Amino acid sequence: MQEARPTAQMRADAYSLLGAFFVDDDMYEATTYWLKSISIRTAEPTTNPDGPLSAPNPVYNYAREVRDVDSLMAISDDKEAMFMQVMCLYLAPFPEI
Repeated sequence: MQEARPTAQMRADAYSLLGAFFVDDDMYEATTYWLKSISIRTAEPTTNPDGPLSAPNPVYNYAREVRDVDSLMAISDDKEAMFMQVMCLYLAPFPEI
């Protein structure tokens, strides 16, 4: 029997969503999951860390999804900016909304 293994992209997406889930309760935990996602995206060539960014949305204070550690750490103490990241993640599959 062959073991199913998720791709690097799937693992990175899962860590991003876990981070989004924890933003309400534990910002440190959310940042930890997002750092793991960023490290997977930048370390494994099968992911696409430089894929298309969502357009800045005025409804979400023109936030763009973070793609690197420095950008994430710059907003990690700002709860509103972290919530905007959650919205960027949730809207990524629906760019026309």
